[in-house]
Amino acid sequence: MYKLLAKVRKSKIFYILLLLVLILTPSVIYQTAESERLAITVAIGIDEISESDEIELDLVVLAPQSGNDINSNEILLSSTGTSISECVSIIENRLGKDIALSHCQVIILSENIASNNPMKYLDTFTRTNNLTTNSLIACSPNPKELLEAQVTMSSKNGINLSTILNKNTKSSLVADINLEKFYSQYFAESTTTYLPIIGTKESKNSNNTESANSQGSSNESSNDDKSSNQQSSNALNSSTTKSGEDTTIASSGSVSKEVDYKGEVALFSKGKMIKKLSKEEVAVLNILAPNVNKTSIDLDNITTEYATDAKFTINITDKTVTTGYSFVNGYPVVSFDVTLVCKISEINADKYYLDSVTRVHNEISKQVENKIRDKVINQFAEYVNYSKDNFVDTFYLQKYFYRLYTKEWHDYKLSLDADSNYLERVIFLLNLNFVDQT
Repeated sequence: MYKLLAKVRKSKIFYILLLLVLILTPSVIYQTAESERLAITVAIGIDEISESDEIELDLVVLAPQSGNDINSNEILLSSTGTSISECVSIIENRLGKDIALSHCQVIILSENIASNNPMKYLDTFTRTNNLTTNSLIACSPNPKELLEAQVTMSSKNGINLSTILNKNTKSSLVADINLEKFYSQYFAESTTTYLPIIGTKESKNSNNTESANSQGSSNESSNDDKSSNQQSSNALNSSTTKSGEDTTIASSGSVSKEVDYKGEVALFSKGKMIKKLSKEEVAVLNILAPNVNKTSIDLDNITTEYATDAKFTINITDKTVTTGYSFVNGYPVVSFDVTLVCKISEINADKYYLDSVTRVHNEISKQVENKIRDKVINQFAEYVNYSKDNFVDTFYLQKYFYRLYTKEWHDYKLSLDADSNYLERVIFLLNLNFVDQT
C-alpha cells in the first residue's frame, strides 16, 4: 500500500486531480440547493375563465419545510393569463423560483377545455424537455377543486391522483393514458382516445376545520387581543386566496373537498372531447377491452320462484377477448369473441330464501346469462350505431384493417364516395360465452 502511494505521489495526474478537487469543492459546498431554486411540480390543472380569453393554471408543488407538519409539504399555486407561458411566468415571479416540471405526475384538463381545443394548451408542454411525457392526463369539471382535494389527501394518507389512476390498470379502459399516448392517438389513423373524468365531493371529515374552530374559541376566551390579531391574519389570508388574478397559495388544511372518482370516461375524437360515456357504455367497453380483467355488471328486474323483482350484481373475475378482422363479399367484418368468468356477487330482492342459496344459483344461472347477453349486446349495438352516425372510429378499425388487409381496405375505401363514412358498411359481430364461478 505504501509503495502504491509513493508511486501515485510521483505522478503528475495525481496533482492535477488534487488541484481540481481543491478548485471545485468550494463551489459544490456553497452551491444553492435545488429546492431553493426550483419549485418541484407534481400536478397541473388547466381551466378556462368564463366570459374571458384568459385561462387559469393551477400547480401543486412540493414545499419542503422543517418541522413535523406534513401539510406543508405540498401547496397549490394559481395564476391567470392569456397563455400557459404567461401563467408560469407569473407564478415564478411571485414565488421567486423556477417551475420544474420533470416530476409532474398528472395533467388535469377542465371539461370546457377538453371540449374545445386542449391541444393548444398542451402544446407548451410538448415543446419543452422539462416535462416528462409519462405525465397522465385526465378531465375534471373543476381542476382547481380537484387539486385542492389532492393536497388534502396527500397530506393525510399519501394518496394522490396518479396513485388512483394507476390502480385502474386492470379495471378500466382508460389506464395509463399519458401525454405521449394522447398525442400518438391524436395523430393515429383513428384519432380516438378515452380519458378518465375525475370529480370532487364534500369531505365528511372536517377534522382540520373543527380543530381550528375549537382552538380559535379557546384563544378567544383566554386572550381577546390574540384572537383579534388572529382574525385579522385570517382575513388577510382569505382575501389573498380568493383573488383570481394573483397567485394563490392554499394550504391543505383549508380544503373541505375530497377526490371522487366513479369510473366516468370521456370519449375524444380528433383531440376534442365529444361525449361523456354512460355507465352502461363504460361497462360494455370494459368487457371488450383486453386490458380489463375485472369488472361488474348490474341486472335489474329478475323474477324467479326464489327471487322477486331482484337486482343482481355480477362480478366478472376474468375473461378472454379475441378480436377478428376479415372481409366478406368486399365488406369489412370485425368480430368480438368474449368468454366471461362470472360470479354472482349480490342479490337484492323483495323475496328471497337464504336456505335456498345453492338451488337459486343453480336454477337462475341460465337466466342470468341470458340477461347479461341481452344487456351487453343491446348496449353494444347502441354504441356501434352512435359510432356510425357520428363517424367516430371508437374501435380503431382504420388502424387494424389498414395493417392487416392493406389492399382490401384500400379497395373498400375507393368504392365509397369521397369523404364518405367508412364505418357505415362495417359489419360488427359479438359472441358471448360464460363460465359460472358461483
